[in-house]
Amino acid sequence: MKFIYLNCKKCGGDTSIKVDNNIKIIYCPYCKEKCLIDDETRTINKNIHYRKEDVARMIESENKLKIKQMELANKDKEHKNEIKKTIGAVFLFLFILLLFLILGLTGIID
Repeated sequence: MKFIYLNCKKCGGDTSIKVDNNIKIIYCPYCKEKCLIDDETRTINKNIHYRKEDVARMIESENKLKIKQMELANKDKEHKNEIKKTIGAVFLFLFILLLFLILGLTGIID
């Protein structure tokens, strides 16, 4: 006896079913659709279906990818903020320099 994961092509029903090792055809417990079982690739009605462990690994990988994307987006945002701060500091320096230049030319500052 073994457990297989079944996702019916007709009704989309998900279930785990305990079957004998020699059984190649089962029926969906929801809609009674005939489903073929292939032990090597876990295909049912010629569609590939994954075991629950594989699905969990896929979800974990997707979550790790989303976290990496969020980290990259945060780094990009921080980099843009640093550029804005640098540009602001340069403009402030130029403004003060221009102010001293104008005040020096008008004779207010000796």
